[in-house]
Amino acid sequence: MNRRDTFDYLDGDGFQLARLPYGNKRFGLLVLLPDAGVGLGALAPRLTPENWEAWLAAMRPMLGDVGLPRFRSEFGADM
Repeated sequence: MNRRDTFDYLDGDGFQLARLPYGNKRFGLLVLLPDAGVGLGALAPRLTPENWEAWLAAMRPMLGDVGLPRFRSEFGADM
């Protein structure tokens, strides 16, 4: 997927965070991308509920280009 649009975005300390809206924009995919040289292992301890809430509140609309490889995700559950 390659798309140029306005997305909710945050350029954080060591990462970028973007919300990609889906359908009627009620739902979206949050994409967290560590900066070059920052591994996911270094970012993982910072993924606390308090930080996550602050990061989401700090996101602002920004025009940008987003490119993601095509992928498929499925979920199943037995009731």
